Amino acid sequence: MLKVLICDDEAVFVRQLGELIARCADERALHVDVVSCSTVAETRELLARNAFDLAIIDLMLPDGSGYDVARFARRHCIAVEIAFVTSLEDHMGSAFRFKPLAYVLKPVTYESVESLFETFLTYLEMANQRFIIDTKGAVLSIPYRDIEYFESFKHNVTVHCINGTLYTYSAKLSDVVNMLPQGRFVRCHQSYAVNIQHISALSKTQKEIVMASGAKLPISRSMRQSVLHICLDSDSWRL
Repeated sequence: MLKVLICDDEAVFVRQLGELIARCADERALHVDVVSCSTVAETRELLARNAFDLAIIDLMLPDGSGYDVARFARRHCIAVEIAFVTSLEDHMGSAFRFKPLAYVLKPVTYESVESLFETFLTYLEMANQRFIIDTKGAVLSIPYRDIEYFESFKHNVTVHCINGTLYTYSAKLSDVVNMLPQGRFVRCHQSYAVNIQHISALSKTQKEIVMASGAKLPISRSMRQSVLHICLDSDSWRL
């Protein structure tokens, strides 16, 4: 069962979007539960109390912006994929600091919703992939989406998870990076490799990455270009 949250204050649009999502799911023999709300406050409460796979958020809401919802989800490390839907095409650049799956313009069509749904399913499949740690005491399996970053110290690597859990084991960071799925992590320093999904921003000096948890990690000079290539497609990534 897939759980989708729609946050929009236009009842007609919510009904239309819900029907298109249900159609996409039916054509793929998938079961989907669609929940809707119309304000930032309602959406925050639903996200805090329930587990959703996808949140589709309008940018213009009665009590704030869709960005307020996305910021809440990212700061609280809520594992939900986000898509923005709006008629404001000129706001697309600002949306990408929250790493949305898509930015869908109104009025939506079946084709645009189907494209979003396919992208969502692809990310969902990737999210189910796991990182395996083989320690002396046990074999641990951690979903990639739950890993915020890897930290190397001496001959050990520590896995920092979004819920605050730490796993430390004997390994080289270079070997770990070679095992990670391409395009999901970036090495920013000799001692750190970060999950792109959980990057919140870059410092103004471009010498630090700010993670969703608030952790600030250094960017080495030799790795700066690869990090900037990923993070600075839009100036809105900067604090």
